[in-house]
Amino acid sequence: MLKVDNQTLVLNEFFKTKKGEKGLQLRELGRKIGLAPTSVKKYLEELEKEGIIIREKKEKYPLYYPNTKNQQYLRLKNLHIIRTIHECGMIEHIEKTTKPTIIVLAGINFEEESKEIKLYIRGKAENLKLEEYEKGINTKIIPVISKDFKELSPSEEKELINGIVIKGIIEINSREEQKDSLKVTSEKAKGPLDEEDEGYYTRTLIKSPENHINW
Repeated sequence: MLKVDNQTLVLNEFFKTKKGEKGLQLRELGRKIGLAPTSVKKYLEELEKEGIIIREKKEKYPLYYPNTKNQQYLRLKNLHIIRTIHECGMIEHIEKTTKPTIIVLAGINFEEESKEIKLYIRGKAENLKLEEYEKGINTKIIPVISKDFKELSPSEEKELINGIVIKGIIEINSREEQKDSLKVTSEKAKGPLDEEDEGYYTRTLIKSPENHINW
């Protein structure tokens, strides 16, 4: 696990907060992460200057809130989610439980705050419980487990295509490329092409080669 700098430790506490909760106090942050108040104050001032957090003084001591409308905050929070997913042991748990060949993380949006994320898993259908891992990212995790992804709805297919591949490879093949292919993965691709089918894509899902690197 890579070492996290002190400013990131401070920022991570804001990623854990929920909408509507009371803001964080300087000394409270210091106790949580084990830093002196003077150091915490320095990092809070830096984050406030960047517009990543907001400072309000409605009580005796200032309260600090995440600025969920700030694009940099949103990007940093989503990167935090991706990193935490890898470091919290969740991927290892999924691999042990479902023996997956493909794992795709969907729902990450660098333009707005992610209220929930989905994990598309090609593996054994098991009663996969991920609630304990939600606490570290303060985001609902919905696992979608399938043997081949053929039964996905159009909206789920779009999420899969635009997701972040954690394990495996997703190859995108156009309809024209698949006319004579043996790797057709959708019944729709077997029918005659009409105007509504223009731009239709289907996926060929394969295991990762040994030298392939995922997120």
